[in-house]
Amino acid sequence: MKLSIIVLVLIQMLMIESYGQLKYEGTIDSDYKTVTLEDGNVKYVIYNKREQTVNLHNVDKTLWKSINLPLPRHHFLDEIKHISMHTLNKDDLLEIIYSCTVLTSHDDIDTPEDEFRKIDFTINVINEQGAVLLKVPNSNDIRFINTENNKKLLIYRHSSERIGHGDETLVYSF
Repeated sequence: MKLSIIVLVLIQMLMIESYGQLKYEGTIDSDYKTVTLEDGNVKYVIYNKREQTVNLHNVDKTLWKSINLPLPRHHFLDEIKHISMHTLNKDDLLEIIYSCTVLTSHDDIDTPEDEFRKIDFTINVINEQGAVLLKVPNSNDIRFINTENNKKLLIYRHSSERIGHGDETLVYSF
């Protein structure tokens, strides 16, 4: 009887342990983010710098969509902030919010150690066909909030070169 109980406990422990182990699936050849679309589908999001495209892959790593990400001249991608399908409008096109940056320097400075570099950010909102829905200079941070009546997109904008002076929040409802 004791032997049967011990064997039963050991079998249960083995079953529990076998279900709780991590299983290595492989490697993705790039940094990626994940996004969960409104329909519940999870996608890997990978930016291809050379092609200036955002590639969305299914969880089985097959390509789902590839979207051209237009960057202004001399700008670099800072961060993909948000990807959705029906958050900002009701069409069936993906909406992508991303920030890009450009470094500017002043050539009128006498010594290199005094060189001043300014970082300019821009928030861009496009759809998957590349149509620009919104462009906000001097911005690199967003937040979505839900209110009783609608949803709002908050875009934080720096309207001054001095930190903490002249910052403002642009409010968009949808």
